[in-house]
Amino acid sequence: QGLALQAAGSMLSSPENKSSAASTGGDSAKSDGAQTSGADNEPQQQQQTVIPNLAAYVNVNPNLTQLFHQIQGGPLASNVTSELLKRSVPIAVDRAIREIIQPVVERSVSIACITTKAIVTKDFAMEGDEMKMRKASQLMVANLAGSLALVTCREPLHTSISQHLRQLLLSAINSSGGNASSGASTSSGATPVVQLQDPEKSALDQCVAICSTENLELGCMLIEKAATEKAVRDMDEALGPALSIRKNSREQKGQPYYDMSIFHNETGGQPQRYPKELPDPLRPKPGGLRPEQLLVYDAFQRIPRQPTAPPPASAQQPGGVEGSLGGGGSSGMDPLDGQPRSGGDTNGSAIGGSAAGQQQQLNLNAINAIALKLDGSVTTLLNTAGPRAQEISLAMIPPEHEIKQLISAVPRVVASPISNAADDASSSSSRQLSASETDSVLSFSQGIFKRLYEVNLSERLRLEALISLLGMLNGICPQLGRDMGTWATYAPTKTDAQRKLHRAVLLLLVRSDLIRIADLDAYLAKNADDGRDQVWLEFLILFVRTAVLENIAGPAKMPKMISVVRLIAEERGPIGREINPAFKKAATRLLEELRSTMESSSGDSSRGRGSEDGSQQQQGSQSATHANNQPQQPQPPTYEESSSMSPASLKHLADASIVIAESSRGFASADPPNAKQLVTEILVSWLRVQNDAAANDKIMAQFLQRLQAQFGVGSNDDQTERFLRLTAEVVVESCIVAKQQQDAAGAKPGLNYQAIDGCAKLLTYLVRYMNAGGSAEQVSQQRLALLNKVLGVITRSLVTSYEKAQQNNAPWDQRPWFRLLLDLVCELNLPNPALDPIKGGIVSVFGSAFHVVQPLVVPGFSFAWLELISHRMFLSNLLLTKEQKGWGIMHQLLIDLFLFLEPHLCKVELTEAIKKYYDGALRVLLMLVHDFPTFLAAYHLSFCNIIPENCVQLRNLILSAIPKGIPLHDPISRNFKIDQLPEISQSPLILSNVVGPLVSFKNDLDGYFRNQRPADFLTDMVTHLRKEGKNELDSPKVNSLVLYVGMQGLARLQQNDGQIASSLGRSPEMEVFQKLMDLDDHGRYVSLNAIANQLRYPSSHTHYFSCVMLYLFNETKSDEGVKEQITRVLLERLITQRPHPWGLLITFIELIKNAKYQFWSHPFTRCATEIEKVFENVARSCMLPTAMRGVAATGDGDVS
Repeated sequence: QGLALQAAGSMLSSPENKSSAASTGGDSAKSDGAQTSGADNEPQQQQQTVIPNLAAYVNVNPNLTQLFHQIQGGPLASNVTSELLKRSVPIAVDRAIREIIQPVVERSVSIACITTKAIVTKDFAMEGDEMKMRKASQLMVANLAGSLALVTCREPLHTSISQHLRQLLLSAINSSGGNASSGASTSSGATPVVQLQDPEKSALDQCVAICSTENLELGCMLIEKAATEKAVRDMDEALGPALSIRKNSREQKGQPYYDMSIFHNETGGQPQRYPKELPDPLRPKPGGLRPEQLLVYDAFQRIPRQPTAPPPASAQQPGGVEGSLGGGGSSGMDPLDGQPRSGGDTNGSAIGGSAAGQQQQLNLNAINAIALKLDGSVTTLLNTAGPRAQEISLAMIPPEHEIKQLISAVPRVVASPISNAADDASSSSSRQLSASETDSVLSFSQGIFKRLYEVNLSERLRLEALISLLGMLNGICPQLGRDMGTWATYAPTKTDAQRKLHRAVLLLLVRSDLIRIADLDAYLAKNADDGRDQVWLEFLILFVRTAVLENIAGPAKMPKMISVVRLIAEERGPIGREINPAFKKAATRLLEELRSTMESSSGDSSRGRGSEDGSQQQQGSQSATHANNQPQQPQPPTYEESSSMSPASLKHLADASIVIAESSRGFASADPPNAKQLVTEILVSWLRVQNDAAANDKIMAQFLQRLQAQFGVGSNDDQTERFLRLTAEVVVESCIVAKQQQDAAGAKPGLNYQAIDGCAKLLTYLVRYMNAGGSAEQVSQQRLALLNKVLGVITRSLVTSYEKAQQNNAPWDQRPWFRLLLDLVCELNLPNPALDPIKGGIVSVFGSAFHVVQPLVVPGFSFAWLELISHRMFLSNLLLTKEQKGWGIMHQLLIDLFLFLEPHLCKVELTEAIKKYYDGALRVLLMLVHDFPTFLAAYHLSFCNIIPENCVQLRNLILSAIPKGIPLHDPISRNFKIDQLPEISQSPLILSNVVGPLVSFKNDLDGYFRNQRPADFLTDMVTHLRKEGKNELDSPKVNSLVLYVGMQGLARLQQNDGQIASSLGRSPEMEVFQKLMDLDDHGRYVSLNAIANQLRYPSSHTHYFSCVMLYLFNETKSDEGVKEQITRVLLERLITQRPHPWGLLITFIELIKNAKYQFWSHPFTRCATEIEKVFENVARSCMLPTAMRGVAATGDGDVS
C-alpha cells in the first residue's frame, strides 16, 4: 500500500501560489488515525493527508454552502462552511483512496501481468531483441492494468468518498454542539448529537454527492497511475530471465535467441496444442515480429492522464445554488448526472478558470464517449452482416438505428446548457468557441481523422460514420474544415492500398463538404505534375471518374484536373508522346464519359424544368378554380408523409437502383468484344455436360477445374466478376426470348427455366468446390467470399435490368431472377459435407443480398422478394443458426417489408396488388408466430414502431407471439391471480434498440429518475418527443420512452421489494406516464397505444404495464376523456379477429370486473345502442357467463 500511495503521490506536484487553507502536511508517515483530543484538534486532523499535495487538486465549489443557507434555523447553515468543506473533502478522498487502492492495484496488476506474460512470451519467442520485447510488454501491461483498475475502482471509490465525507461533516457538526432549536440531544459530559430533519438530510446528501462526483476522476487517476507503475515493475521482474537470456545470447554468442519452450510442455516434453494449431499469421516465425505486427503493441500506448489543479475561488461564477449546480462553476464534473463537463484536452485535463465565466462549456468528454460507442455499434453491425459487411453504407441504415442516433446527438451534447440558457436549443452551434475550446475540438478531430487511415477499405460504413462525426464537429468549429485540407496532404500514400484508401476518404470528405473541391483540384493537379508523376496521374484519373459518376463533383468544379487529363489524352504537355499508352487510353475514355454525362444531365435538366413549369401552371390554374368554387379540403398524406422514414432516406433508396445500374454499366464497358459470346459457349457446354453426366460429380468437377484454369473463374477477381455478370444476363435473356417466341407462335404461355436451372447448378458447384489452398477454415472463408461475389453480381445485374426497363418504359419480368435466386437458395442449403460447416454463413450472405434488393429499391421485385425471404430453405435455416446469429438479419428483412408496406397501409383504400401483398405478409407473420415466436417477441418494439396505427390486427399478431416454454393461464377462470403466477417475476427478452430514439434526452430522463432533477424535465419532455421541424409526436420515440420508463420503474420496485399495484403511484416513472396523459387527444392516443403494446405474454412487463393502464384509468377522476381513450385503445384491439394478446385480455377483464373502476357507470359505455352492444359482446367473450350476468344485473360494476 505504501508503494501504491507513493506512486499516486508522485503525480501531484505542489503548485505555486496555492491557498494556505488548502495546504497539507507532506509527511506521509503521519496517519490520519492518530489520536486527537478535543474539538480544537479536529481541523488540524482533517488537514492531514497521507498523499502529498492532495488538497491542492481537490475541487470544492464554494457555492455549495448555499444549499444549507436555504434551510432556516438549521445547524448546517451555521456550521457547514467553505472552510470546513476544504478541510474535509481532501481527507475524505485520501481515506477513500487508501481504503481501496491496495486490493484494486493488486488484483489489476496480477491479472494484467499473467495475461501479458503469456501473450508476449508466445509472440516474441523468435525475437532476439530484448528491448522490443521489454517495450511491448510494458505497453501492454500498463494499458491492461490501468484500464482494469480504472473500471474496478470507480464505483467503490465513489461510495467510499461519500461515506467518509458524510462522517467527517457530521462529526464536525456534532463537535460544535449543533443548534438547540434543531432538537439536539445532550447529556452531562457527552458530545451533543445533532438530529437532522429531512430537508437538512437531503441538502447534506446532495452536497456529499456533488463533492464526491467532482473529485471521483482525481481519485481514479491516482489509482490508475499506481496500478500502471506497479504493473511495469512487476512485468520487468517477471520477464527478467527471458530478457537476460536474449541479451547474453546476442552479446556472447553473436546470434539471436529462440525460445523453443513454448512448443513443448514444461514437463514431459510433449508438444502443446498451441501455438502449433494457431493460424499461420499468428504463429511465431524466425526473425521476430514484423513492423505491422508490432503495431498491435504500439496501439496499447495510452496518454497518461494528469490531474489539474482547480482554479481559485475568485474565478468561479458567483450566484445562487441554481447557477452553481447548473454548471457555472469550474468543476470538471456535472453534478446533475456525474458526467464530465469540461472538454479540455483529450487526455482528461479540465478547462481552467477562463471557461468558468461562460454560459456554456464544451463537453468533449461526451463526444468522446459517443465516438467510442459509435465505433462499437459499427463493429457490431459489420460483424452481424458477415461477408456482406463491405456493401453496407450509412445511407442504408434507418434513422432510428443507434448509429444514426449517435451521430445526430453530437450537436445536442457538445454544450451543456446552464440555468435558463436551456431555452436556446441552437446555442451550441451559434456561440463562438474560445481559443482553448477550438484547440480541443481540433485536437480531438485530428485523432478521428487519423483513425480514417487505419480503417480497412472494405469497411465503408465505418469510414462514412467517422466522416459524419467530423461533419457534425465542423458545424461546431468551422476552423476544422479549413485545417482538414492541410491534414489530407500528410496522409500516407506510399503503397497502392494506402492510395486507394486515401482516394476513398477524399471523395467522402468532398461529398460531406469538409474539403473544398477547389483546393483538392489544385493539390492533385500539382502532384500529377502534368503527367510526370504517373502514380499521382493514375490517382487523379480515378478520382475524377469516381467523383463524376457518383455525382460528388462535376467537371466544372475540377478545371485543373480536367486540364491534366486533356494534356494526357492529346499527348501535349512536357512529356508529349512519351506518356504511357495505358494512361492515354484511360484519359481519352474518361473525357468521353464526361462528355456523355454532361450531355445527358443537360437534357434531363431541361426536360425537368419544362415539366416543372407545366405542372406549376396546371397546379396554379387548378388551385385558383378550386378556391373560387368551394372551400379547400384537407389533402391526404403523400407517400413521403405516410412513411416513418425521412424523405431524404426514401429518395436515397429510390435512387439506389440508378446508382447500381450506372456502376454496372461502368464495369460492362470494359468487357472484350467477344466476351458475351464466349460465356454463351461455356454455358452451352456446361448444359451438355450436365445432361450427359447427370449426378456424376467427378465429371462436373473436372469441367469446373478447366473453367478455373482457362478463364480464371474463382482466381481472378475481374474475370470472375465478368463471367458471373454475363452468365446471369445470358440465361435470363434466353428465358425472356423463349417466352417472346412462344407468345408470337401462340403457344401455351410459360417460361423455360432450363438454362437458369443449369446456371444455378454451375454456380453451386463453383462455390462447393472452391479451394485455393490452406486450412479448412480458410477454405470455408474462400467459399463464403465466392458466394458473396456471386450474389453481389446477380443482385447488381437484377437491379440494372430493372432500371433499364424503367428508363425505356418497358415491362419487366421478375420471374427469371426469382427462379435463379430460388435455385441457389435451395441448392446451397441442401445437406453437403463441404458446405455444412458454413451453413450459417451461407444464409447470412443470402440475407444481406435480399436486403440490397428490398422492395423500396426494386418495387417490381416485391412479390418474388417476399417469397424468397419466407422460403423454408432460407427463413428456417437463418433463424435456427447457432447463438441466434441470424436473428438480426431476419429482423432487418422484416423491417424492409414493413417500411415498404407502411405508406400503402395508411391509405383508406388499398389496390388489389397491395391487398395480395398484405395477405402474404400476414401469412409470413403467422408462420413466425407459430414456429419462431421467441424471435418475433424479442423484436416487438421495432416492429410496432413501423406498423401504422390503423393496422390493429397486424400489431395484435406480433404482440401475441409467446416464447416457447411459457404457459398461458386462463384469465377467465375463478382462481386466476396474476400476481401469483411464477412467470410474472421474469423479464422478457428484448433485442430492439430501446434507448436509440431517446439518446437526445436520456441523461435528463435518468437524472429525473434519480433525484427529480432537472425540475422542469416533465415540461420540456414533450418537445423532445416531437418530430424534428414538426409539431406532431414521433411515435417511435413515444414507444421507446414508455418501454424504457417501465423498465426503470419495474427495476425500482423490484429493488425495493414492493408490490406493483400498491407502490405504483409513488414513483417518478408514474409522473412521466401521467404527464403523457396531459397531451392532446392524438398524443394521448399514441401514448396509450405504446402502453398497450407491452400487454403481451405473462411476464413482469405485462404485469407492470397492466397496472399502469388500470392506475391511469382509476386516478384520472375529473377527466372522462382519458378513461374513454383507454377504453378505446383496449376495445379496438379486442374487436378484431383473433389472436388477441394475453395481457390485453387480462387488463380488460380486470377493468370490467373490478368494482373499484366502476366501468359500467361511465356514460361513454351507454352513449349509443350500438356502442352498448359492442361492449356487451366483448365482455361476454372475455368473461364467464355467471360473472357477466352479475355485471349486467348490477350495472355498476359490482361483480356478484
